[in-house]
Amino acid sequence: MNNDVIKFEKFLSDDERHIVKQESDKGRWELSGHSLDIPESRTFWYKDLMHLSAIIDIFTDKVETHFDRKIRVNRVYANGQAHGQCGLFHQDTPGCQYSLVYYPHTFWKPEYGGHLLIRGLDLELHSIWPEPNSAVLFRSDLWHCPLEPTVHCKTQRESIAFKFSLL
Repeated sequence: MNNDVIKFEKFLSDDERHIVKQESDKGRWELSGHSLDIPESRTFWYKDLMHLSAIIDIFTDKVETHFDRKIRVNRVYANGQAHGQCGLFHQDTPGCQYSLVYYPHTFWKPEYGGHLLIRGLDLELHSIWPEPNSAVLFRSDLWHCPLEPTVHCKTQRESIAFKFSLL
């Protein structure tokens, strides 16, 4: 991977993971998420996390440390995809510079799929496996697509999207 797409393994400490799980469990899943607002876009599970300051503080600290700069948070939410709920290639919300996708699950087999595809500036296609407690950081203007889990997965692929701009 190049600097357009950066993967972090073991993104959160055990204590931070516990806080993020505890806080995100407070939100309510709604079947209202979609990659694009067009008829071809499949609906998937969505949970707004913008009101959960503990999650925002943890992710803000990680990102500001990485960039050694302050940030402005644009959006924070969780996505849940079951088999059959594949996303479409899209760019993220106008007005944010970067997107970070975090995978909070504790267990995920390779045969479950659920990769994140990202097309870099060099047009190289990156396929990122949703490894537990990993995160992927990329420019929000890069085209990307969250793939659904395979039929072998009996749960949903969950991720937390953290969208921000550098100050």
